[in-house]
Amino acid sequence: MPGYILQWNGDTLNGFIDYRNWVRNPGEISFKATLSDEKSEFTPARINCFSVSGKIYESAVLEIETSPVNMQFLLYDPGLHFKSDTAFLQVLFRGEKSLYYYVTSDEKDQFYIRQDTSFRLLIYKKYLVEEGDNGNIYIAENKDYTEQLKLYLNDCETINKKIENLKYEKNSLENLFIHYSKCTSKEFDFRRIDDEPRFEIGMLGGVSLTNLKLSGTGYDYLIEAGYDLSANFTLGMFFDFIRFRNKHKWSWCNELLLTRFKVEGQYYQYFDENNQTTTYTTLDFLYQKWNTMARYKFPAGKLFLFANAGISGGVLIGETNTMTREIKFYDMERTEDGTALNHVKYYELGFMAGLGTRFKKFSLETRFELGNGFSSDEDLSVITNRYYFLLGYRF
Repeated sequence: MPGYILQWNGDTLNGFIDYRNWVRNPGEISFKATLSDEKSEFTPARINCFSVSGKIYESAVLEIETSPVNMQFLLYDPGLHFKSDTAFLQVLFRGEKSLYYYVTSDEKDQFYIRQDTSFRLLIYKKYLVEEGDNGNIYIAENKDYTEQLKLYLNDCETINKKIENLKYEKNSLENLFIHYSKCTSKEFDFRRIDDEPRFEIGMLGGVSLTNLKLSGTGYDYLIEAGYDLSANFTLGMFFDFIRFRNKHKWSWCNELLLTRFKVEGQYYQYFDENNQTTTYTTLDFLYQKWNTMARYKFPAGKLFLFANAGISGGVLIGETNTMTREIKFYDMERTEDGTALNHVKYYELGFMAGLGTRFKKFSLETRFELGNGFSSDEDLSVITNRYYFLLGYRF
């Protein structure tokens, strides 16, 4: 992604940085002046800082506290244990008062303030204490960071009250520095803004092809009816909740769709030349479906390819479920009308997966759905296989 590197001599290199939206602070970065160039690797020792995707990382020589934070590995040791390292610190706030963020290799959060040219760790540690003859064990905390912050931000008269119950967490510390800025009217040169969740809304339309698989006993006139593949319309809306990590590749997609299938079949029974029955059935079901899927997209030239999978829930909102039986018995012929299936299930669950491509605001997708059908009769099992071909448009 576009970014820049600031060298120790003050020169700025503009180009492209291999951005990974790191959970742990990177030990080095890959940089290209142009996308066609060979990549160059930069460590904290080689550059002053770099910026990409609205974030800034500064090179720093740090004291890292190495005590474990996982509850099952806590020690009976209140002492602090440090090691020195050179690393990229992520800037949360930079100005007259600055706050930095570092995640160690074992995913331990540590926060730093800047005093002159050095970075000072805000001290916090959990440890175990055994108390009394009964050997009761409890967790104690070294919260020196509260006194450090009171001293560091002492030009705000109301800051001490905010610090008293302050948690050693990113959100809590960020809120404290925002309060400090409002209290002192001092602006920050830089403030890291979290990516806000983003929604995309659009329309879907296309064709669904439905194939029914029926099995059981006592329903030969349905099972042997020879239903063809049903081609029908699909129309609806989608709501795509995009995750900002991993370059917006992951999203949580929800859809509200109308889908329908209609099949007609006949079942002929020949007992002898004087006793014959033909049963005609029509099944025409309209569903309102709510689909929830995880989606992953990746670039391919000017297009995006995507794959998604998830579950669907459909409510039956329209139904034609009829049977006409023509009976010929010797010289008598009669017709009986009725319901093809008396025990209809009005809620269908399914699993779906699909592949598609997207260009600008338009998308094209093919999808398969496996549903548990419309029969609630234990003697008849129905599986619905649907194939979708969908065109989408994002507003």
